[in-house]
Amino acid sequence: MAVVYEASDLLLDRKVAVKLLRQQFATDPAFLARFQREAKAAAGLSHPNVVAIYDVGTDADVQYIVMEMVEGRTLKEIIEAEAPLSTARIVDIGRQICEGLEYAHQHRIVHRDVKPQNILVTRDGRAKIADFGIAVALGASSLTEAGFVVGSAHYFSPEQAQGDPTTAYSDIYSTGVVLYEMATGRLPFQGETSVTVAMKQVQEQPVPPRTLNPRIPESLQTVILQAMAKDSEERFGSGVEMAEALLSCARAGMEATRPHAVVTPRHQDPRGQENKKETLPRQSPSTRQAPPSRAMAVPPPAWWRRGSSGWMVFLVIFAAFLCTLGAIPLGLLAYSNGMLGWLQQGQSTPTPEPTSPPVVGISPTQQPTRTPTPGVTPTPSTLEALQLVGMSFQTARQQGQALGLEVVMAGEAYDSQYPVNYVVSQKPTAGEQVEKGAQIDVVVSLGKEVSTVPRVVGDSLSVAQGKLQAAGFNWQVTEEPSDRVPAGTVLSQDPVAESKVAKGSEVALRVSNGPPKVVVPLLIGMTEAEAQDAITKAGLNKDWPNYQNYTTVPPGHVISQEPKPGTPVDKGTTVYIAVRKPNSPTPTPTPNQGSPKPPKNR
Repeated sequence: MAVVYEASDLLLDRKVAVKLLRQQFATDPAFLARFQREAKAAAGLSHPNVVAIYDVGTDADVQYIVMEMVEGRTLKEIIEAEAPLSTARIVDIGRQICEGLEYAHQHRIVHRDVKPQNILVTRDGRAKIADFGIAVALGASSLTEAGFVVGSAHYFSPEQAQGDPTTAYSDIYSTGVVLYEMATGRLPFQGETSVTVAMKQVQEQPVPPRTLNPRIPESLQTVILQAMAKDSEERFGSGVEMAEALLSCARAGMEATRPHAVVTPRHQDPRGQENKKETLPRQSPSTRQAPPSRAMAVPPPAWWRRGSSGWMVFLVIFAAFLCTLGAIPLGLLAYSNGMLGWLQQGQSTPTPEPTSPPVVGISPTQQPTRTPTPGVTPTPSTLEALQLVGMSFQTARQQGQALGLEVVMAGEAYDSQYPVNYVVSQKPTAGEQVEKGAQIDVVVSLGKEVSTVPRVVGDSLSVAQGKLQAAGFNWQVTEEPSDRVPAGTVLSQDPVAESKVAKGSEVALRVSNGPPKVVVPLLIGMTEAEAQDAITKAGLNKDWPNYQNYTTVPPGHVISQEPKPGTPVDKGTTVYIAVRKPNSPTPTPTPNQGSPKPPKNR
């Protein structure tokens, strides 16, 4: 609906973007209202993750907005070129989107069209939300009619698909779809028409992201699916809650085997309703409490309840009481045995039993090694780390589990030797002694690092080589003639511009070496008409004849030419010929007479 120009702010000396409403829409009240609404909604937002608005105005009949110039790409372009993205990158971009939306929601602004095309990512990784063209203040009356669907079918929420009012939860859902696309490289719902996609948004559940990309951790999958819940009350209560959940994914690392549950505390609905639904963390079987006995009709006292320290005091007192009771009979028994021995032996002092001699080679604090029980094989506590480099991550994890080792994806890296999802390095390295149950961190290959092929068609060869070298590509040059392109200019390239190929690949360049060369035909001895025809067929031009008197050829025939026959020349070169004058007497050649030469100005 608008055209965006790059411009210069003369006052502050900076680049800006100027958005102008197209003239064909300037008379349309609906489009004009949408354009003005974008300006009013976004002008009040000032956040690092929202495109800044500097000025809004009207010049004659032209509506314009002056906004921040963002150097970078749209998130959609990044997804199309690089998806699936790494877990760390998904978390980083997703967190920034959530923080920008949270700021807008706090100012009672719902975006209603969150999609990768509206997320700009700067060269240093800063994500910025743009295009609040269909945003509307929470609680304000919408300019659209009831039942009118606003947004993009692949990204909008089920309530938007049904034409219901949109809330901050709608933006949360759309953000979940964006994360899904970053993690898998595909949209959760697809169809031939927008209506088909909209119906799937309402009725169908998405395929779990880990089914399409098992490299993402379960914690990230949990966040994505909770954000995309059909019931808005089951989604995150705010952008900040979703951002915190994403940060917990980052803190949990990239382990694809460890589940992570997201806790959604009770929150206040932006519409004024309290959300009482809570998502509780998963409990392992060892931490779950047994159900209370049915015979317990009266709740236990406060000092016995879980979380109180009173029950520990009770246990200590009770144990001391038991020890006291047990010490009385033991003391009486010891006393009676001592008196009996004294009576039998008189008042002699009992002779202590001789102690066993110390075991040579063992310190007093050490214990002798026990002899293993027959038939039982002792289990070693240490083993050698496996060689996992070169295996697929799935195979490496299975091999580790077979030996009681936990193989964890610690990172991802581009590698030209190993294909995607194969292990390129490990720590500890193969052969090192590790404890059973130890963790082995591995780095998994992202394949060859890809780069965007720059557009070099129309550039000079030197400029094209500079662009390719900066992008990390090699090149091969083939020259060929061209009537229309100057020599030294690139005619074509393969792969074409904007292609995503591995760095270090070779780009084939066809470079013009100027117009094609032609060979001047032999014209001497031809009639003037024959010579003209031969010159035309060769793509050359002919100068008018310079009549001379020579007896070597019949009258009316070519007696000389310039350039000489067989000379390669450019197309369009002029060929000068001399033709013997008809019915001319035979002259006597003079010493200065020779082949005619073309005029100096021709």
